[in-house]
Amino acid sequence: MKLYRLLSITLLTLSICLVSCSGEDGTDGTNGNDGINGANGANGENGANGKDGTDGGGFDELTKYGNVTMNLKGTRPDGVGLEDSADFKFTPVDIKNEQDSYNTLEITDNNYVFEIWRFLSAPDDIYQDAYLRFYIEINDLGGPEEEIFQISLFINNYAVIGSDNKYFIMDDAHTFTEIQEQEPEFSDFAFDPDTYNFTFSYDFMVDEENNSSSNKIQISGEANVFVKEEIED
Repeated sequence: MKLYRLLSITLLTLSICLVSCSGEDGTDGTNGNDGINGANGANGENGANGKDGTDGGGFDELTKYGNVTMNLKGTRPDGVGLEDSADFKFTPVDIKNEQDSYNTLEITDNNYVFEIWRFLSAPDDIYQDAYLRFYIEINDLGGPEEEIFQISLFINNYAVIGSDNKYFIMDDAHTFTEIQEQEPEFSDFAFDPDTYNFTFSYDFMVDEENNSSSNKIQISGEANVFVKEEIED
């Protein structure tokens, strides 16, 4: 009996020692590698297109009186060839002010005087003043004694921009007087007295001393405008 008790006490003592004398925890192991990202899901179907917005106000008011095109062909001031074209189609809504007549016709004793301005963009006295201006005086327009007294073309602050992002500014004035039928600079004059639609073409060469490119340049284009005549008292 004593031997059994002694053996039991011995086992109990060893168990207590093993529990109370356990070793310290080991260091954490290294993190495992991240898993591979899953494949992207399929794109959903496109939604329905939204409704078109309403047109901005005032745009039609600025373009309803027709346009004048201009084509340039020649050489830039740096000697590089140029070909340029523009469509001047914007007219100030006031038509005429105290200083200028932007889109008018004056008829006196069968003498027709046209004042035509067309801007490259919406006219503005500070931010946008690139325009073409024509002054045209013709006697007996469309009649047997038609005679052109004077045509003046003014090119104001027009930037000729090349594909290489270089530019120069056209600020030129050209006046023609006593134009003969055999001279092709201006042609195809037509005026409708019912609609006041006035059309013509122009094509002329300017020498290097008289234009902003400092080289010979060909200037051409077409006009298709609707002018207005002021009511006189």
